[in-house]
Amino acid sequence: MCSIQLEAAKSAHLEWLRHAQAMVEVHTISDVVPVADTACKFGKLLHEEGLLNAIDEEAMEEIDLAHHMLHDMYMQIFNLYQTTTLTEETKQRAVDYLESLEEISESMMELLDEAKEAMV
Repeated sequence: MCSIQLEAAKSAHLEWLRHAQAMVEVHTISDVVPVADTACKFGKLLHEEGLLNAIDEEAMEEIDLAHHMLHDMYMQIFNLYQTTTLTEETKQRAVDYLESLEEISESMMELLDEAKEAMV
């Protein structure tokens, strides 16, 4: 698996992350509907195009777990904004979820960078 595909996966993830951030900033449901972690563009690159098979098993498991956690966190945010009444408490919960999502994202990106270095 070449580093170009890894960079494409990272770009797809960052685009997805911007939707989550925008949803929390404007307090409205994003046009990016939650999907399974294997159905998003990043997930397809990981699973269907075999990116996970190109890196060592431990890194693969860590990246896959982080990616799954990201989707769970995004679903939490999405569900908050499906409520009819947004309260300050709801908005704060969304911010908290987003902060966790961003931390997981950062860790996952570091794992991807490490995987890229190991590929070279």
